[in-house]
Amino acid sequence: MLVAILPGLAFPASAASQMTASEDLVDFIKEHEGFRSEAYVSGGQWSIGYGTAGSPGQTITEAEADKALRDHLKAVEDKLNAFDAGWNLKLTQQQFDALASLSYNVGTGWMNTSGRLRDAITGKASEAKFLFGMSLWANNGTSPDPGLLQRRMAEADIYLNGVYGKKSGTYTYTIFDAN
Repeated sequence: MLVAILPGLAFPASAASQMTASEDLVDFIKEHEGFRSEAYVSGGQWSIGYGTAGSPGQTITEAEADKALRDHLKAVEDKLNAFDAGWNLKLTQQQFDALASLSYNVGTGWMNTSGRLRDAITGKASEAKFLFGMSLWANNGTSPDPGLLQRRMAEADIYLNGVYGKKSGTYTYTIFDAN
């Protein structure tokens, strides 16, 4: 009845706030991915620019690569907003940015299946459990990759502390080699 009397005060369900990645995150991704004007193979797939999908022989300008990065990030943002709403998380900007960076790098599949990272985020777990969950996304095949570990720790620093840097000044890692 109130809606019929005061229609200007009715809010559609789609009016929920949709977060977007900050410019700090765009800079962070650019710094971690680096710019490549010619397509290259990375992790068994063709990439170009700032780590977006490419094809053999393809070239790109920095302006085109920036647009491709932002287009890819938009798709990540949409999935991350749906994840946030579906779990009623109310992510902060820094948490959203950290998870957007992770998803830009490894994909959004971590949101769809139960796992230590998703469970740590949705269960609001301790810092240690969150860090462990992040570290599980730092393997190249079955082996930990130092570069990916460094990136995951930097993303954790964003998520937990709002610190955007190429290398975390707060977190580090140790790789044990049984040999």
